[in-house]
Amino acid sequence: FFLMIRRPPRSTLFPYTTLFRSDAKHPFLTFNGSIPYVAWQEHNGTAWQINVKHLDGSNWIQDGDSLNVDTTNDAMNPSLAFNNDSTPYVAWAEDNGATWQIYVKRLDGSNWIQNGGILNVDTTRDADDPFIAFNGSVPYVTWVEEKGVYQIYVKYWDGNDWIQDGDSLNVDTTRDTDSPFIAFNGSVPYVTWAENDGTAYQIHVKPLDGSWTQDDISLNVNIANDALWPSLVFNNFTPYVAWQEQDGNAYQIYVKHLNGSNWIQDGDSLNIDTTKEGWWPSLAFYD
Repeated sequence: FFLMIRRPPRSTLFPYTTLFRSDAKHPFLTFNGSIPYVAWQEHNGTAWQINVKHLDGSNWIQDGDSLNVDTTNDAMNPSLAFNNDSTPYVAWAEDNGATWQIYVKRLDGSNWIQNGGILNVDTTRDADDPFIAFNGSVPYVTWVEEKGVYQIYVKYWDGNDWIQDGDSLNVDTTRDTDSPFIAFNGSVPYVTWAENDGTAYQIHVKPLDGSWTQDDISLNVNIANDALWPSLVFNNFTPYVAWQEQDGNAYQIYVKHLNGSNWIQDGDSLNIDTTKEGWWPSLAFYD
């Protein structure tokens, strides 16, 4: 069983103001077997720190100290996953004083150990929205990085270095993207994200088949309306995607699955009240 809580869209994250300086924000929840682990960002009076705790009986136990590379700088938007030997890894974005960088650390006993260096394709550019997932023992990270507009990138750890998988995944590299998510169909990584086509944000999916391939089809129920925050899982070998989509009145939650080459909608809006906003869906299967 897998459960996850995700964070708000990037457009709601900036700027941070003094109104929230004592807050803890943007939790990310997942399980190692039956044990829940949570990563989040919390302000310590100086800067936003990344922290992790797990539940031991009725007590939440902190795993190590702050994960920040530099505890005097802000960090945000953690993503947490486990490799096949139950080691937790966390990816996050951190301000180095000039730009936002993507980092990954793993827990070794009570210490968080950095995996390699900065993941950014260009360390002079801002990066955000990291999401980490595993192919066995190999961590893969996807994120958005500013290159005129925000591009989607993927790297994996080969044991020594972070290796880039192809170039930008954008359908159109002149258009902004948001909220990437990576999952595996066997050993094949799939990435889903939202991309602005000039009219509205569309939901797209690409698998890595030698190169990142897709037919450029939007999953949106209505391509004239904005869609954001896709969540992707596989039921056996069938991909299912959930997301939020504006219907002109409020954001609705929708689900589609792939049948051959066609994305099939599963029911109507999941909203309990379709006049109210639905946000940040999380999709899972129970074995």
